[in-house]
Amino acid sequence: DKTKAKSPALGEAYRQLATLLASEGHGKFTEVRYSSDKAQVVALAKEALALFDRADKMLQEAGSRIKAQLDAAGPAERPVVLRRYLETLLQHGRALLTKSDLQLRYLNQQAEAGKTRVQAAGLFKTMADFRSNDALGWIGVAWYGISQAGLDEKERETAFKAVETAKDPLA
Repeated sequence: DKTKAKSPALGEAYRQLATLLASEGHGKFTEVRYSSDKAQVVALAKEALALFDRADKMLQEAGSRIKAQLDAAGPAERPVVLRRYLETLLQHGRALLTKSDLQLRYLNQQAEAGKTRVQAAGLFKTMADFRSNDALGWIGVAWYGISQAGLDEKERETAFKAVETAKDPLA
């Protein structure tokens, strides 16, 4: 229905559903880490990966919808919509980092793991762009540093140093 497709609540609904999927994926990842049966590890890792793939698609949709709301928001509603947007980016980035770990450690998908980690880093970097407007922007800086492990150690250290030495009251 076209009325529902334009509803401002739809982006939040996608985010909430994706959060549930990602939470299930994180649970499966925990099972993978503690399983000693190699066949079960691969099966659980594939289940977790499928959950993260579904969450990824829903979080992309949620992020696009909420970003459109942010772009259209007036000064009074902007802080609330910005917070929702940054929370969406954070959830998405964390889910992608876990997906990357699954790909790398348990599914022998090194190239895909690198691409997934770069995608997560991009989300955290976007969050960081808002650090002068919301404290979650500084959390994005920290997560950006975390996402650089195995990609760019200098970037990682730069991000952590930025957080440690920040004078901004939001940091």
